[in-house]
Amino acid sequence: MRFVIRPLNAAGHITAQPMHGMIREDWSFIYLISGEVLTDVDGNPHLLRGQDCALIPPQLAYSVKYFKDCIGYMGAFPAGLLRNSGHKVLRLKTSSVMTIPLEDKVFFDELMIRMSRFPDDPPMLQGLLEVMLCQFDSVIPQYDATASSRLCSSYLSSVFDTSRQFTGVAGYARELGVTPNHLNRVVKSETGRSAGEWIENARLSLARTLLHDPGIPISEVSYRVGFEDPAYFSRFFKKLVGMSPTDFRSETMNK
Repeated sequence: MRFVIRPLNAAGHITAQPMHGMIREDWSFIYLISGEVLTDVDGNPHLLRGQDCALIPPQLAYSVKYFKDCIGYMGAFPAGLLRNSGHKVLRLKTSSVMTIPLEDKVFFDELMIRMSRFPDDPPMLQGLLEVMLCQFDSVIPQYDATASSRLCSSYLSSVFDTSRQFTGVAGYARELGVTPNHLNRVVKSETGRSAGEWIENARLSLARTLLHDPGIPISEVSYRVGFEDPAYFSRFFKKLVGMSPTDFRSETMNK
């Protein structure tokens, strides 16, 4: 497996669908300059925002559940490419997330730019990856998740579970054994968005995925994301995406 990297462009993601689960044999990384991405790694959701960088070990299933205004990079590299395989972060069996300090942001942005310019230059890549992994080593050990972060993770996992019907905040709170007000306070504190906003985001994410399949009528898409009235669904979708479901489907078919 060779080193790969590709830019994340906010405009290019208007008609893109969330990334389905996959398992890679190499290390994967996501770095956000701005925007936000909700990833799921082995059943554990991670919300990434601008200046966040995630490193995902091989053989872990991961997917992108939701994204908004993403600018940054995502890529992968084989362990055999590394000059030094003794980094602490490489011994972890779960994903690692770090926030790049503001004073290091310009340097880290340039690091990613250089990786994208020299994807076929092993000596250059070895040096650049060494810098990135040393940065991860500096934030280890990771600490146990708090009760609030565990509750928030459980909530996001439920909301983005496409095998079940959507419900309201009260329904999810009841399943998690907390009050709706408590759930909303925790989710707002952990993510900066209300519990209700995440239900909207999950509905939108599923709608985008379903609209990529021309064999699914828009009325069925509406029903599957929790709207009995297709006209109301159309208004909801256009408000968040900037185009109607019909126009969105046409755009995806023309790409």
